[in-house]
Amino acid sequence: GEYKKAEYNDLFKAAVNDSSYTVAGNALEALQKTDAPAASALVKQLANTTMKGKLREVVMTEIFKSGDESMADKIIGDFSKMPMSQAKFEALNGLNIYLSAIKNIEKVKWGVSEIAKFRESIPAAFRSQTDGYINDFILKGILTKKEKEANADKDNVALQELVKFIKAKISGEEEKKGF
Repeated sequence: GEYKKAEYNDLFKAAVNDSSYTVAGNALEALQKTDAPAASALVKQLANTTMKGKLREVVMTEIFKSGDESMADKIIGDFSKMPMSQAKFEALNGLNIYLSAIKNIEKVKWGVSEIAKFRESIPAAFRSQTDGYINDFILKGILTKKEKEANADKDNVALQELVKFIKAKISGEEEKKGF
């Protein structure tokens, strides 16, 4: 893959189906460098299969970066169904990348709400260790991207409202309003 030689594409495509998730992941990564459209097609095929390790990492990273809104139900839905765990905490960065890339306002709101719900579900004794990361890196990362989009399209009322919505989720005002 580093040599960017297209004559190896058939080898990479075959290796994507290897029984080793590491071999398959590295092959897909190499194919991305030599034939990005073919790699994208394979990513979509693999998205709904059982994957682990390097292969899962490569596939999910590509889905996150692509901003493919057809995958929102899977990405945000899978995150919301995850139990409280280190894996869910680690999934925040990918969700951040994905929500920053997609344009569908309702799906971004759903994702931001799921992140805020996760933040609120963390036991109070640990919140001092996690809130800074979730608010200052994850949610503000999404906010920064959406503010940039809103500044470029000042007439888009829905986008302006999305920025306000994210700010409310960061501050926690959204959760406290109903009290």
